[in-house]
Amino acid sequence: MAAPPRNLVNLKSVEKGYASRTVLEDVTLGIADGDRIGI
Repeated sequence: MAAPPRNLVNLKSVEKGYASRTVLEDVTLGIADGDRIGI
């Protein structure tokens, strides 16, 4: 049985804000080889 593909990038419990406003809170994301993302 083949092992599942490993992620190239892992983000865990990320938080982002601007000034006093929280935009993202407790975000977890994995990006594997071949994945496409948009920002």
